[in-house]
Amino acid sequence: MPHIETMTLNELAESMRQLGLTVNNNALASAIEAGLYPFAICYRSKESNSHRHFEIYRKLFNQWVAERASDGGVA
Repeated sequence: MPHIETMTLNELAESMRQLGLTVNNNALASAIEAGLYPFAICYRSKESNSHRHFEIYRKLFNQWVAERASDGGVA
């Protein structure tokens, strides 16, 4: 049976930092909630002031990185 591998918000932020991006978790969470990244979704429960829940897909993140990364540090 196939398995969909996900990442936590902390794992995503750390991976992005290791790639040279300057991110903080709050801004990253807000960007995901706004739909700015194609590799993640955010949803809230129906209760008011509910916590955000994230689904961050590792395969889609890796594809996103591959489309943008350079091998020698120069784009």
